[in-house]
Amino acid sequence: MRVKKKYSAAQKFEAAMSVIKGEKSAVEAARDVGCHPTLIGNWKDSLLANGSLVFEKENGDGAKDQKIAKLERLIGKIAVQNDFLNQVLDR
Repeated sequence: MRVKKKYSAAQKFEAAMSVIKGEKSAVEAARDVGCHPTLIGNWKDSLLANGSLVFEKENGDGAKDQKIAKLERLIGKIAVQNDFLNQVLDR
C-alpha cells in the first residue's frame, strides 16, 4: 500500500501561483513538485476561491482585541472586589 505524500502549504502556494501567473503549465508545476497535474489544478482552484480569506484575518484581530479588553476589565473588577472583601474580613 502506498503512503500518501504530504505537501507543505508553501509548496502548494508556489505551484498554484506559478500556474496562475502563467510561468508554468500545470504539467510542468506537477513535475517540479512530484504530483499529478490534477492536484495542481485543485490547489489553484482553492487558492482562487479562498484567497480573500488571507485578508479577512486583519478584521478578526479587532474582535480578538475587544474580547481581550473586556476580559481585562472583568479581571480588574474582580480584583477590586477581592481587595474589598479581604479588607472587610480583616476587621
